[in-house]
Amino acid sequence: MLANAITSGIGQIGELCDKLRQKGGADPTITVSCAPGFAVNWLFPRLIRFDQLHPDTPVSILTDPSPVGFAASQADLAILYGMGNYPGLHVERLLDERVFPVCAPALLRDGPPLHTVADLAHHTFLLDELADIGGNPPTWAFWSEQTRQILPQPARVPRFGHANMVVQAAVQGLGVALGREPLVVDALADGRLVRPFEGVAVSQFSYWFVCPNATMKSDRMRQFHEWLLQEAGNGPGRSHKNI
Repeated sequence: MLANAITSGIGQIGELCDKLRQKGGADPTITVSCAPGFAVNWLFPRLIRFDQLHPDTPVSILTDPSPVGFAASQADLAILYGMGNYPGLHVERLLDERVFPVCAPALLRDGPPLHTVADLAHHTFLLDELADIGGNPPTWAFWSEQTRQILPQPARVPRFGHANMVVQAAVQGLGVALGREPLVVDALADGRLVRPFEGVAVSQFSYWFVCPNATMKSDRMRQFHEWLLQEAGNGPGRSHKNI
């Protein structure tokens, strides 16, 4: 069966392998590849709901910020951060990204005044070292340009290699971060973070649901896909689009 599928291309081979695994009673685990920041701050807190709905379909997370090789069976699907240019694959926009300053409530209460953008001169900027994936990355400079704000020189500028480290540093009151939806939505909802002042910029980037086209023929994958879209639709600024 595999030999015959070779003439039909990689997509047919992947579909056949999935059917053989299910027929043989193999591990039904769905493996999802995504960046660590997205996994920690958005996906992990929600997976318990999928587990309650589908206890016979475990989900494994591969935290890898780089594009995944589906042909090598590294993952069943990926949630990729970028502009959606993944040719030859099933691609849907899962979550849009907006950016705005955030900080811990304690910083507003105990730190120097933070009522306007000019007050940032007395605070620490928490910077996310974003990978170069093209386009105009959602940096502090991008936010100030899009919101027509003039940024002062901050007191300190520590840099972090992962988005989840920036979120945690902000939660601990170590400075003011440029909050990136969807990574800060839960912390804002439960009060660990607040927005000190207005000003929202819409990022050029989004989070994309990406998988081989044949993967969408699997019942378990369709279940996870539908659940994921429902979770993404429960928050503000969400949209889904096939491309």
